[in-house]
Amino acid sequence: MGDPQQDFQSIRIEPARPAGAAGLAAGAARNTPAASPSAGSPLFSAVLGRTLGAATYVPRANLRANANFQAFVNLDASGPRRFYQPAVKLPDGRYAPPPASAKPAAASAAAPGQESLVSQATEKVKAALAEILPNPALAPLTAPDVVPPGALALADYPRPQNDTGRGMHWVPTTASAPDVIDRFVKEMRDMKISWCVFLNDNANIGANDYLVQQLVKNGIMPVLRVHTTGLAPVEGDLTAMVKHYKAMGVDYFQLYNEPNLKFENNGYAPDVNRYVSAWSAAAKAVVAGGGLPGFGSLSPQGDADDKQFLRQSLAALKARGETGLLNTAWLSLHNYGANYMQFRDADAIVRSSLGRSLPVISTEGGIYPGQTVTPADQVRIVSDAYRHMRNREPSYFAYTYWIIANEEGGGHDKDFTAHALFQPGGVSPIVKALQQMES
Repeated sequence: MGDPQQDFQSIRIEPARPAGAAGLAAGAARNTPAASPSAGSPLFSAVLGRTLGAATYVPRANLRANANFQAFVNLDASGPRRFYQPAVKLPDGRYAPPPASAKPAAASAAAPGQESLVSQATEKVKAALAEILPNPALAPLTAPDVVPPGALALADYPRPQNDTGRGMHWVPTTASAPDVIDRFVKEMRDMKISWCVFLNDNANIGANDYLVQQLVKNGIMPVLRVHTTGLAPVEGDLTAMVKHYKAMGVDYFQLYNEPNLKFENNGYAPDVNRYVSAWSAAAKAVVAGGGLPGFGSLSPQGDADDKQFLRQSLAALKARGETGLLNTAWLSLHNYGANYMQFRDADAIVRSSLGRSLPVISTEGGIYPGQTVTPADQVRIVSDAYRHMRNREPSYFAYTYWIIANEEGGGHDKDFTAHALFQPGGVSPIVKALQQMES
C-alpha cells in the first residue's frame, strides 16, 4: 500500500480566502506537517491540511467560504481527488453547491487505505466547522473592511463593559413606573443581559430618564427606539432628545420600524424611496445630536422581502449621495424564528454595498410556541441563539428577545402577552436557562 501522508503532502492547494477562524486554520495547515493518524487527536490545522490536500480545485474569487469548504467537507471514498466547480450563485445572492453534472469524474482512484483516512479526517473537519461556524453556508467570503475617512470601524463603536451579546427588548410601552423598572432591570442583570432596547415616544424627553439611569448603572447598554406612527416625521426636536439621552449614556438610536410592512406605511405598499427619505432626515438629526442612527429594522415576514428591501435601500442611499450617513450608523435586525443566524445574510448585503461591515444589533427576535413549535422547541432555539453570542462574529453585537414583560410590566397590548418572558401566570423557562448559561 502507498504512503497516504506523503501523497497528501504532494498535492498543491490553490488557496482561497476563507474568513475568520477557518482562514487562520487553513493558513496554519499550509505550514504544518501532517500528523500521523495514530498520534491521538491531531490539531485541527493538521486535520484540515490532510483533508484539503485530498482535493485540488481552481481558485475562486468573490464566492462565499462555503464554496471552498464543501470542496473537502463533501469528500467521500468514491473519489477523494475530485475537481469541484465553483458554487452556483442563486438569484437571492446565496450560493449553492454545483449540480452533480458539473462535477467531473475523479481525477484518479484513491490509493488503498486512503479512503479511510480521508473519511476520518472529513468527519473531524465537519465537527470542527460545526463548532466554529454553526451555519457555514451563510458565512460570507469577504476582503478586509475598507473604512472610509470619517467612518467608524467596528472596534470604535461603544459596547457595554461586560458585553455578553445578550439583548432584551423592554416592555412594549413608551414609559414605565419606577417599581417596574427596578424589578425587571434586576431580572435582566440576573440573566446576564448587557443590551436593552426600549421605546421612546417620538422626541419626548424625560419619560425614560429613570429607565436609562438604571440600565447604565447596572452596566446594560441602552438602545433607544424612536417610536413613531409609521414613516411619519418624528414629532418634536429629535436632535435635542438625542443630546439629552446621549449625555445620560445612550449612544444607539433606532429609527423607524419594519418599513417593509404595509402596516407601517399606513396601509400603502412598502416603498424604498419613502423609507430612505424619512430615514435620512431623521438620521441627520440623530448625527447632529451625537448619536448613532440605526438603519433597517426590517420584518423577516414583510410585505416586501427584507433582504431585497435592504439591498435597494442601500442602493437608494448611494444614488442620492448620502452613504456618508452610514459612517456612524448600525444595522437593526429582526431575526425571529429558527433563522436567528440570518444576521450573516444581512452583513453580506451591507458588505457588498459598502465594502465593510456595520454593527448588527438584533433589536427584536425570538420564537413562540404554536402549532409547529413546542415550548421545549422555544427554549432550545432561543437558548441556542443566546449561546451563539459567546463566540459571535465581530459585526454581530447583540441578539435581542422580544419581550421581557407585558401585562406584568405595565404593557397595554394583550396581543403581546404570549411573547413575554414574565407573564401573570408564570415565568418562561428561558429565564432560568439564561441565568444558568455561561456568558
